[in-house]
Order: sequence, then C-alpha cells, then structure tokens
Amino acid sequence: MIHAPTICLEGTNDPPLHRSSFTEDGECPGGDRSKSEKESVDKKIAELEKLEMDLATRYGMVDCGEIDSVEVFDEAKFRAFSDPQSMLDAKQMDELDKLRYRRTMILSGV
Repeated sequence: MIHAPTICLEGTNDPPLHRSSFTEDGECPGGDRSKSEKESVDKKIAELEKLEMDLATRYGMVDCGEIDSVEVFDEAKFRAFSDPQSMLDAKQMDELDKLRYRRTMILSGV
C-alpha cells in the first residue's frame, strides 16, 4: 500500500487532510467515505448557495441570472459592520467558501 503525506492547514482547527492511499491494483480503500463526505459537502453547499442567491438579489447583484460569489461575499462582509443579520450572512458566505474549497480537495483526492 502506498501512503501519501499528511497535509496540515496551519491556523485552522480542521483535522489534517490526507491524500488518498491506493492499493497496488489502483483501488482506493476509503472511496465510500470520500463519496459520503462529498455528498454531505454538496448538500451544505446547495443550501448556502440558495442564501447566496437571495443575498445577491437583495444586494442588486444579479446579472442575467448570474452572480459573482466573491462580490456577494465582500458585500456581506461590508454590511456586517452595520447590521447583526449581515454578520450572520457574512459568516455563512465564509462557510460556503470553505466548503467549496473542501469539495475541490475531495475531488482532487486530497
């Protein structure tokens, strides 16, 4: 069995990330766990993307049905200084950003 190094993200409370280990025939023994983790992350992302679209609409940032996630997140952070509800919105947009990154790591096998 081949083992890849552990990847630690400094400054976070997240557990270390491990690259997938493969058997000599190329099978990934943790595949089911990765699939269920991806499904869980995808579900959370879908929920937060609804909020993101609502915020983009509220902020007047929808252009032909498209939104810029970075602009929505930046606006939520800006508004967080003046409104407690906007603070929650900003935290949720931050969570969405982290989940999108996590999904990318899952898909790349990290």
